[in-house]
Amino acid sequence: MSSPNDSGVVAISATNSCEYVLEVFRCLNEERAYASVPHGASPDMLDGLNVCQRIKPEKTHGWYVGEPYRKIQSDTIAQVAFSSGTEGRPKAIQISHRALANTTDRLISVMGLTAEIREYVGIPVYHSFGFGRCRTISAVGGQFFIPENGFNPLEILELLTSKQINAISAVPSLWRLLLSSADLFSEVGDRVRWIEIGSQYMSPQEKLQLKSIFPEATIVQHYGLTEASRSSFLNITDCPEEHLESVGEAMFGVEFQISSDLCIQIRGPHLSSSILKEGSASPVVDDDGWFTTNDLGHIDNGYLYFDGRKDDLINCGGVKIDPESLEVKIKALSEIKGGFAIFCGTDDVRGEVPVLAVDESIADQVHKLEALFTQVLKEHNVNLGGALGMFSMQALPKTDTGKIKRKVISAEYKKQIKQSSKAAVIGGDADDLKAQIIAIWQQVLGLDCVSPADSFFDLGGDSLSAIRVSMAMEKAGISRDVSRKIFQGLSIEQIVEHHAGEQSGPKSTDNTPLANGSQAINIVRGVLVLLNIAAHWMPGVIARLPPWAATFNQYLAPLYSSGTPGFSVVFGAGIGYFMFPRYLNSPKSVVSLALRNAAILSVGILCLGALRTLNKLSQGEALSALDISTSGWSILVYYLAACLSIPLWLKLLSHKKLGFFANALLASCLCYAINLFVISLNIPPSDKFYIQPFILLLTAKYKYFELSSGVLLGAAFGFLLRDYVVKGLSMRVLAAVGMALSVLAVLITVEGGVAERWWVWPTPRGFLWMWLFYAGIVLLGIVVTYRYVHTRNFSGTGQFVKNVMTIIGVMAFPLYIFHELVLPLKYLLSNLGMPAALPITLSLFFLASSYVLVKLYSVYYGKSRNVTL
Repeated sequence: MSSPNDSGVVAISATNSCEYVLEVFRCLNEERAYASVPHGASPDMLDGLNVCQRIKPEKTHGWYVGEPYRKIQSDTIAQVAFSSGTEGRPKAIQISHRALANTTDRLISVMGLTAEIREYVGIPVYHSFGFGRCRTISAVGGQFFIPENGFNPLEILELLTSKQINAISAVPSLWRLLLSSADLFSEVGDRVRWIEIGSQYMSPQEKLQLKSIFPEATIVQHYGLTEASRSSFLNITDCPEEHLESVGEAMFGVEFQISSDLCIQIRGPHLSSSILKEGSASPVVDDDGWFTTNDLGHIDNGYLYFDGRKDDLINCGGVKIDPESLEVKIKALSEIKGGFAIFCGTDDVRGEVPVLAVDESIADQVHKLEALFTQVLKEHNVNLGGALGMFSMQALPKTDTGKIKRKVISAEYKKQIKQSSKAAVIGGDADDLKAQIIAIWQQVLGLDCVSPADSFFDLGGDSLSAIRVSMAMEKAGISRDVSRKIFQGLSIEQIVEHHAGEQSGPKSTDNTPLANGSQAINIVRGVLVLLNIAAHWMPGVIARLPPWAATFNQYLAPLYSSGTPGFSVVFGAGIGYFMFPRYLNSPKSVVSLALRNAAILSVGILCLGALRTLNKLSQGEALSALDISTSGWSILVYYLAACLSIPLWLKLLSHKKLGFFANALLASCLCYAINLFVISLNIPPSDKFYIQPFILLLTAKYKYFELSSGVLLGAAFGFLLRDYVVKGLSMRVLAAVGMALSVLAVLITVEGGVAERWWVWPTPRGFLWMWLFYAGIVLLGIVVTYRYVHTRNFSGTGQFVKNVMTIIGVMAFPLYIFHELVLPLKYLLSNLGMPAALPITLSLFFLASSYVLVKLYSVYYGKSRNVTL
């Protein structure tokens, strides 16, 4: 491939005129390379190019009547194009004659263009999109019109009325000007035969509206860049409605794929040859021919979807926000069609947040725009509250095609913030305490975006995390009386007001509904962990009583049996109630939380395994690697695997097509079906120490897929509970569902002739009726507990018991780990000859548990047992 430097480059000043097109066509037809030099270009832009001639075209407009374009199939450089410069300094991109011809041919084929075309070119002809229209129309023998003052809907209407044009091309931002005056085209819309839309985002509703205005037109949208012009095409006229959100398909030898970091990659004969950097040319493609864009996207059923520019994307608390799509939604909700833009702002306290930039033209609509901005952010599960930002400018910087220069806005925003302490941020002036609390919550929870309007439970915080935040606040010198307000579900604003003692601040000690829902889950979890401990210890206690007391175990069997399935369901409820909202705010913080819980469980498993191993050694038994690898086996191993699975579960369950609730129910059924399938395989034990633990996880008493079906069912319940709490809905429906599941389980056992199994302990696992019954009981228990916690005023002993059960629920995993160690430690001490081994180990358990519970009670409620939550 020859370089343009071989014969020199013609530098043509970028001008939206017929004269500019004529000069460019002459260069191409004579196989002379040209460079389109943007207006106001810096002197060094042409560095490295051998400029042999400079041309400044006259500003001529109207119908082009000059020399036509002639396609040339050559790999020599035809054009040095400069990118639009939205990211900073424009890039110099070298494009061959063959690439230009390929793009021209593909566009002719896709749109079915003929010599009858007479087009209004509504974008500057010195850009890739506009010049591509001129080149293609000329190649088929058609005619094109270049407006003097750019895209003008009234001028288009006049030309259509006089039957002078039958085609229009423009970018979405310009099409929206026409859509806002759609009624004007009701009589002439059917005269348009061809329309091409540029590659900016355009909503499906806007595309359908355009289709209705111009019912006889072939409407095509493309996606492309200067380096890869018109890489995909979406024929809006014939496209299924479910794919209108996309930017089309790859055709005629063009290919797409998505990189590991979700960027769009393109391969095909239309790609530019190289990029000029400091006088030398470097290829735009990798060794396999792929050009990696800076655009995010995904492919569905062959259609490419544009998800925003990588550099423009705003990561607010783990939620990825594409500013352009938000702008489109705001415009769709109002008559405000311009004068604003969304860009990425940063703050030392809040991290990365979207900020709204407005210019002077819409100064009187700022408050309405602010409300719309808040609304569309909430649709993306982002609640900025007091962190909502607004930035005023005299005029928003744009490229010639109307693209917002977000980098320029962001740089100006940061410059003004640095120069002045009075940044134009609505509600952004927080006092020191407010900023301190926000910083602590962000650090402990691992969130990038925390607003003063957020409560701890709004952010998906659970009670154990609340303890860590409360302790961090105390360590920072914030009084315990203030930090304790976290557990009431108060927002940061309300906590600060309470601290300041303002009369307008909330003085009520009542919990918020979200906090009450959290407490209800913890109380039920506390009950179930006690039942789990009882199921392990009570049979042994009763066995030491007189023979007539042995029948108690039979009557207590349903309570003993509730521990494992019930606890797995309430564990899942916490995932749906706490972790899913937190995942939406910050997936990384959920990973950290899951790993922290997994670390606690790992310590317990290692301690359990060590005690059992020492036990065997104290008895003189020989140990194998297999004995050691399985020595820590208990239900703790399942919950370790479950904690490690939570980030993956949440990623799968957050798929928006069905929603979290339906996804969780389907996943629960799938896990139960997999469990039945694994059981049918009759997998034999392995003598390999590194394989047997996994076989146990699939086939032993605490099987992964069986218990996961209960956890995922609980996650669906937890999500539903939070939804009902937030919306203030009646809990009667949930209570009825819980009751119905339990009754259904009883009927199944009666009809199946297995009712006697209710009174068998230990209960064999794997019965569907057992899962239905205890899932229903847990749901009913949470709903009833929530109602009592939310509507009753407790005092004295009732308040104390409620508080203690809450703390036990918070400490469920540590308590379960402690109790699992009691008997192995007792056997070890007995083998070592220590008298009263059982009383010693039980005393250690109760002392350690009581110490932790008293400490947590103090953190939560203070020292008085009459403290009201």
